[in-house]
Amino acid sequence: MNNSDSLKDALVDDIESLYKEVNQLARTDALPADQIQLLRGLVSVSQFVAQQTAEQHSSDGAMIAEVTALKDE
Repeated sequence: MNNSDSLKDALVDDIESLYKEVNQLARTDALPADQIQLLRGLVSVSQFVAQQTAEQHSSDGAMIAEVTALKDE
């Protein structure tokens, strides 16, 4: 497992924890509904950014491998 995979796994774990905590707050009525929605939106944006970052790293890795293969030829 490389550093990108480790970072991705850590981000996924953190985002899942955040989502669970937001749901727990929603069940206890600890915050107004509009603030819960805001928190859910922030978690969703974080998920999207993490996914895009992981895809970009994968794409970069594939491109580097391709350039290296071309150089070897």
